[in-house]
Amino acid sequence: MPTEDFESDLAALSATLDIVIESSSVEDICRRTVFSTLGQQTFVGCHIYMIDKSGQLVPEANFGQALPENFKTGAEMAVFSSSLVFKPEIGEYAAHVALPLTSANLPIAVAILVLKKGATRQYISDLVAPQISKLVGHHLNQLKQQGRAPGIQTFSGASHISEITTRQIKILEFMAEGLTNAEISRKLLLSESTVRQESVRIYRIFNTDSRQAAVAAGREAGLIASLQLSA
Repeated sequence: MPTEDFESDLAALSATLDIVIESSSVEDICRRTVFSTLGQQTFVGCHIYMIDKSGQLVPEANFGQALPENFKTGAEMAVFSSSLVFKPEIGEYAAHVALPLTSANLPIAVAILVLKKGATRQYISDLVAPQISKLVGHHLNQLKQQGRAPGIQTFSGASHISEITTRQIKILEFMAEGLTNAEISRKLLLSESTVRQESVRIYRIFNTDSRQAAVAAGREAGLIASLQLSA
């Protein structure tokens, strides 16, 4: 790799660490991204969309220039491919970058970064994009956990509900649908052993020893839908 590319990637990672360390809210992530050197001061807008339980993109926070009307295609591609997507400037539509944000190796959000007029490249290399995705995604997940209702903290003196991860919530949802460990492992591309280990952690969080009780507790906490509709 050329020296200048290596230095550019290091600078991008350093800028991302600064954003993560200094941001105290999702809105702050957006603001600091625009003012950081992550895109060599070429990003003029940052928008973060969370991924809800149905897989839809839900706006969470933004700062700076508004999104072009054609942003959704790139955002969805980024989520489903788990990789950075660059959309060049087309007419009045600004160039933009869509970056999935992951936690526990699952996409939880997507950041859409709007580039200033005339920009012709993505500014974040494909080599460091996965690391940036994990760094920001982990921090975003922490911020969202901290923002949960303080009334939902424990079950019968058990572990804090804030300890549950995005992957565990997904497993809990599949439990509610009646899927076996083997079926869940295929859905999430995990080993069956990993699914069993995560299930045990879920039971500990809810202070229970059965799927039914864990699902009931998850519904009570608002982590999964109160009703699961059959196909």
